[in-house]
Parts: sequence; C-alpha cells; structure tokens
Amino acid sequence: MVRVQQSLFVVLCGELDIAVVDQVRSALREACLDPGSDTIVVARNVSFIDCSVLASLLELRRACLDRGHRWHLVDPPPVMRRLCELLE
Repeated sequence: MVRVQQSLFVVLCGELDIAVVDQVRSALREACLDPGSDTIVVARNVSFIDCSVLASLLELRRACLDRGHRWHLVDPPPVMRRLCELLE
C-alpha cells in the first residue's frame, strides 16, 4: 500500500486466490479504515482472481462507500471488470 496525498493505493498483481485472500483483505481493510482517504485499487497485472478474493474486494468496496470514502478500481483485466459489474 502506498499513500499519495489523500489517496491510498493498493496494487494487486499475479494470481489472486485463497492462498492470498487474507493478505488482500488485510490491505484493503487497512486502506478502507484510514480516515479521509480515497482507496485506489490498481489491478493492471492481475492474471487470475478467484471468488474468495473477488468477494473480499466487493465487500470492502461496500465498506469504504458506506463510510463515505471514495473507492476506485483501476485498470482491471476485462473479465475481472465484468465480474465486478455483475456482482455489484
């Protein structure tokens, strides 16, 4: 996670599956709980995402929005973008 002014960037890459879901959830939760920050999730280099990570991503997106934070998913692979759209 990297802070740039009022934004926290969480960079996701590689294969995201049950083996890393706790790490992903932890990083996203930390970003979401930071007061006054926008959460920006960069997914440019994600090659695979399973349902456990996708569910965590959408759950924490909702938590950020419920707290009044802005949340952005940047440059996800087309399949990941479509799944997020369908499940929102």
